[in-house]
Amino acid sequence: MDRKFAFLIVIAAMFVFAACGTSDNERRTTLLTETVIEPAEDDVADMDSGMSVFFPAGTFSENTIILISDALVGEEIDAALFPTDAQTILASIVLNSPVDTIFRKNVTFTWFLLAEVAPGSTWRIFRFNDYYEEPEDAWVELQGITAMVNESGDFATSVMPSSGVTGYSGSFALFFELPADASPNIPPEFGPDGLQIDTEPIVSGEPITISCAVTDADGDLLAFTWNDGSDEHGTFSNQSYAEGVVSIEWVTDVPGEYVIELTVEDGSGVMIKGSLEIEVVAAE
Repeated sequence: MDRKFAFLIVIAAMFVFAACGTSDNERRTTLLTETVIEPAEDDVADMDSGMSVFFPAGTFSENTIILISDALVGEEIDAALFPTDAQTILASIVLNSPVDTIFRKNVTFTWFLLAEVAPGSTWRIFRFNDYYEEPEDAWVELQGITAMVNESGDFATSVMPSSGVTGYSGSFALFFELPADASPNIPPEFGPDGLQIDTEPIVSGEPITISCAVTDADGDLLAFTWNDGSDEHGTFSNQSYAEGVVSIEWVTDVPGEYVIELTVEDGSGVMIKGSLEIEVVAAE
């Protein structure tokens, strides 16, 4: 069966349930899947459809219960509220988190597409505004990020701007009629000097600052991931990104050789990596 047709059947069934008197909140509760995200390691909340939300290690400071779904309800599926020129939902993800929980990392959505589209294509991402006043304001486009379709044309991924947000939640959707700009995505680039440190020699117990020039010609939101391969001997803190330069502090109490690795990912899921070999000497 054509997946777009199957989706329309699902939507019709949801309206039947609504007619039977089931509230939107009750239906949403039954559609949500609960997952406990642990902070110490990468974790994934997923559903049988293949839709998932990836949480990098350190996204939360403690075990956190989140709820996900791949089904919209109520006004979210009212075509009269869809963005201009949109008629069909291509994919949807619902993420609920505790209102007082701080996200410390960007999460990655894997979207299950209800119709196959061109591999490598990118799609605009919209978020439902529960407090809209005018119908045209119900779905708001997220600026600076898109969902990129995989080689098979049936899934898409996007890095969501959750880092630093308290209680990042919402109902998100891609619409079949609203792809992103047809121009190809331009990957981010490192500056010619790569990763640099602010002091030498590096002494155990004394923080250093690591910096790197990073630019993105598309103006995409960038996500930065640092690693030193030390099994938690080293600690990163106080990251900042300003005027095209990302900086972070790093310290370790264990002398030895380390490889500092920086991974940069843009809003379309394209990643670049850079590294720097350093040596830490014992404090006198």
